[in-house]
Amino acid sequence: MAAMTSIRHFPLTGLPPAATPGGFILDRTAWPRKGLRGAGTPAWCAAAGLPFPGRVNTVAQSHGLRIARLGSFELLIVPDSRSAAIPDAPGIPDAFDGYRDESWAWLRVERPEWRDLLAPLTSTDLSPRSAPAGSVVQTRLATLDAVLLIEDDAVDIFADIASTDFLLALLGEG
Repeated sequence: MAAMTSIRHFPLTGLPPAATPGGFILDRTAWPRKGLRGAGTPAWCAAAGLPFPGRVNTVAQSHGLRIARLGSFELLIVPDSRSAAIPDAPGIPDAFDGYRDESWAWLRVERPEWRDLLAPLTSTDLSPRSAPAGSVVQTRLATLDAVLLIEDDAVDIFADIASTDFLLALLGEG
């Protein structure tokens, strides 16, 4: 008998954007994304026709995707729109799924002063000098391990999916 896979449920999926003073908090947890680890990640990118970012904590863009380099051989690949397709390159030795689609919530804060909103929640310097657009910040945010993909007027926050409601409540108070 074949095993049944349960329907995936994400805590905030389907809710409208949460308005904050001067912007929005968007829940993108249900959007597709891919985590990749292992020494084969550069070869995986080449086979998928995607760039491999030149340095850790930087983001490359191609075909409606952002490719964030989190470590020597660790990537997070996210689409700029829900319809952008993340390619697959099966059969690449030493390239392993990082399971970022099931373990991380994805919240996007679209607001010009997002840095001011997050500043009280982390000890990391989020100034444009230290965290320019196109960079990745790996930090503790509101006591959670978090990955931030930095843009000028927005930030994508990836954190433990079990703490989505907690993080959204903190961000919504800003």
